Amino acid sequence: MKIRIIGSCGSGKSTLAKELSVRCGIPYYELDNVIWDRNAEGVKYPEPI
Repeated sequence: MKIRIIGSCGSGKSTLAKELSVRCGIPYYELDNVIWDRNAEGVKYPEPI
């Protein structure tokens, strides 16, 4: 099963995904963790492909 949640920044996408994950027993992935490079200095875009 794949569920995609889209919406504006701050609209609650991650909160909804976490709740669905708990209720349905399925994993969830925040796209921010895939797209953004998180480091000690802050958050920045990854290097261009």
